[in-house]
Amino acid sequence: MENKHNVIIDPDNSTNSDEYPQKWRFWPVILISLFFTINGSLIMLGIPILFFQRGISIEIISFLSAAQIMAYCFSPLLFNKASDKLGRKKSVILAMVGTSSTQITYYFVLDPLVFLIARFTEGLFLGFFASNLQASISDNQFLDHSKYLSRLTLSFNSGGLIGLLFGALFLFFINDMILVFYIAPLLVIADAIIAIFFFQESTKLNNNIVIKESANNDKKNSVLNNSKKSDEAKYYIPVVIPILILFGFSFANGSAYFIYPIKSEILGFQPYSAYFLSFFAMFAQTLSTYKASLWSIKRLKVVSLISIILVSLIIVCFGINEIYFVFIILFVILGLLAGILYGSAIKYFMILNLTKCTSKYSSIMESLTGITFFATQITAGFIGGMNLELAFFTLSIILMGIFILNLLYMKKIREL
Repeated sequence: MENKHNVIIDPDNSTNSDEYPQKWRFWPVILISLFFTINGSLIMLGIPILFFQRGISIEIISFLSAAQIMAYCFSPLLFNKASDKLGRKKSVILAMVGTSSTQITYYFVLDPLVFLIARFTEGLFLGFFASNLQASISDNQFLDHSKYLSRLTLSFNSGGLIGLLFGALFLFFINDMILVFYIAPLLVIADAIIAIFFFQESTKLNNNIVIKESANNDKKNSVLNNSKKSDEAKYYIPVVIPILILFGFSFANGSAYFIYPIKSEILGFQPYSAYFLSFFAMFAQTLSTYKASLWSIKRLKVVSLISIILVSLIIVCFGINEIYFVFIILFVILGLLAGILYGSAIKYFMILNLTKCTSKYSSIMESLTGITFFATQITAGFIGGMNLELAFFTLSIILMGIFILNLLYMKKIREL
């Protein structure tokens, strides 16, 4: 029989539909990622606003914001082998059921210590999450990986966008921050249900399946085109490059989603206004992330460097400015630049996976994302506790150093 990818399967080799599913459901992956990021964006921006309103110090707020990320720094790598044994479906179920369980505590208490423990535990469960969603795509040997990865990335960013817009509108009409923490857990509960009943293991070839050569030359060429490596896999990429780019991305988002909400409270802006500004930034980031993930390596080398230096300058403007309209412009520009950096990092790590014939770099990227966000928020929190403007300036100076290092390592990118 012939599958939709023009691969001829030997029907005489004891192959049945259970061993080789003919159709893989992608929509549960999209919905799970969408709902999860809606949940994340509501809580992420709500933490500094809610706890600052309650009189908690900026240093403590930085730990509350980073609690999930603290665990997420190592949980993807820690549970990588366990995920392979469990499979993608069971891993995603474990992640979403565990996350739902921790967020249910929001309905009973939002004490800083309890919240810190709940968020840290959530970060442990999430070690089974994003890398398995990404791997469910790479496990499918006949998919257009770049296209499906772009769709998954678009779903993650769209979820953040929807969450921020919902938060802005909700707080505009009902100015009660606590209710946001009651609504958000419903989304991960929905994710757990989707994972249990609809998520499907990826389509893989097993040893009982024999791929024959088609008599039709067009079909034969199609098989070869689907199985060959991407031209981009022919590049040597120093792993330090995407790591430095992730730091640039984290500094951009840390300025927008952690330091600014506190500054907006000090300036007397309403909570919904922070969600609106973040919505503009996320909208720009969604577009630029998708676009950057499709760019060639030659273009990424130049654009990612320019983006780092521009982010450094924009962060300085965040520290100086106090006019809301100017913040709108700054957030849009910052979102565009952050999206370019994140899309570049995704692309570089995907190439490392292809070059090394592994999926470990997906887990490495997830852990590094956690490390860079953790470093950003803790640094900004402690410096911001002394002087909020100084926190912006410090991140800007560090970004200048990252730009110089990246410039040096970019010269080592070469074709294999």
